[in-house]
Amino acid sequence: MIKVKDINFEELKIAIKNVFIDDKKILDFYDPSVKIKNIEDIINDISCKIKDYDKYEGDYGYVGLFYEKVLIGYYFYKEDMLVSFGINVKYRTKKYLDFLFNSIMNKLGNNFVCFLWLKNTRAAKWLIKNKMVIEFKNDKIIKLKLCQ
Repeated sequence: MIKVKDINFEELKIAIKNVFIDDKKILDFYDPSVKIKNIEDIINDISCKIKDYDKYEGDYGYVGLFYEKVLIGYYFYKEDMLVSFGINVKYRTKKYLDFLFNSIMNKLGNNFVCFLWLKNTRAAKWLIKNKMVIEFKNDKIIKLKLCQ
């Protein structure tokens, strides 16, 4: 059984590790402004970037995606912005990906945005498949919006 629940920052760090530890392709899609050597660098960088959001006022949350009792995914949002998300490679099937997106919509509603690095085509394609549209794009970033 799949379920979602709010998690704390320490659980979020575990979720980030669980999501990306076996993702051999993530190196191709990650932030081009960060010098990374391996997946551990990415895991640490994502955690640090998310922690930086604590400095800003506003509603935010960490949400874990669980299969049985195993933390298989997460998303982090700040007000009406999906900031970071992922699901473990083994669970990137239609069933689990649909559940993840529906969970995001249940939390953020039908009007939210997501900024991605332009090179993160994998995430952009998934969001577009889920009816998000490109609102802005330049040589570094892409802004997608869900507006239903």
